[in-house]
Amino acid sequence: MDTLVAEIEQREREELQDIEQLKAEPEATLTAEQQLFRRICQLMESPDHIYTEMDLNRYHLAQLLGTNEHYITDAISACTNGKSVNSFLNEYRLRYATHLLATTHDSVALIAELSGFARSSFFRFFSEAYGMSPTEYRRVTGK
Repeated sequence: MDTLVAEIEQREREELQDIEQLKAEPEATLTAEQQLFRRICQLMESPDHIYTEMDLNRYHLAQLLGTNEHYITDAISACTNGKSVNSFLNEYRLRYATHLLATTHDSVALIAELSGFARSSFFRFFSEAYGMSPTEYRRVTGK
């Protein structure tokens, strides 16, 4: 299990590193999709954790960024090797959930809600992404 947690952490570091590289590029060298994706990431990384809103979707993102929802879909897909908007959002939610699991004593059900998931889907998404349940993850990380 410890190896699995290390693999999870490494995968997350690599995903975040790709985003950081894109943020470091001069604006003039980026495509329109890359520029929009960078704005999406800035929104996602804001202190209010917008991705924890259960109703956040491509339409809501488009409204927040003053653009068309199809551009949101295209930008995320182009800059994440074909991921859907929902997959992209769920990755942020899952990273936040792992942080809460490792740093708090909150119940798994509460963490699901705080992370922007419906309780019924949290366990499935978490297990599919990490190969273990949220409770197992918490146990392995020592909380």
